[in-house]
Amino acid sequence: MKPLLWAAVVLVSTAGATVGEGKLTPDQAKKLLPEAASVPFKEFASGSEGKELPKSNQSPTYYVIYFVPPRQPPEGAEKDLNVTTTDPAKLARAMAVSRDRGFASIIQEEYITECTCESDDRQARGRVAFKCEAYTGSIQFKAAKVKGAWVIREFEWPHLGVRFVRGEGGNWRQDTIKK
Repeated sequence: MKPLLWAAVVLVSTAGATVGEGKLTPDQAKKLLPEAASVPFKEFASGSEGKELPKSNQSPTYYVIYFVPPRQPPEGAEKDLNVTTTDPAKLARAMAVSRDRGFASIIQEEYITECTCESDDRQARGRVAFKCEAYTGSIQFKAAKVKGAWVIREFEWPHLGVRFVRGEGGNWRQDTIKK
């Protein structure tokens, strides 16, 4: 009788554990997004010394570092990214909050004000909004499960018309969104 009771306990406990298991949650996404959108801190620091960042990893943070606002911004561009400072040092400090983790990022976990995520067991999509003293914005993202772990595969600023796609080597490339 004991083995049967044990089997019933295992079945009940595993059934409860599998509900929702495998899906990317907003809390999990909040932890993945900052590093995914980043540049290595060593490269970021060399950029502040006047050296150009390598063009091989054009992440959202790379985009912001080299962003020159157009004279006539596209409608809604401030929803994607609104830099609220003219002080480059203030902008750099805001992105360098994660330097101890080895990267600089436009998205920092403590700046996230909202994160939504729709997911199944293999892929997810969502939106993250962020705000700090130097900038505010939001960006859409897509993720996929790779070898059992969630990986952010794409970012998109729809109003600015730019998409960031992660290649096989882990580096980002920028694509223009055709409207």
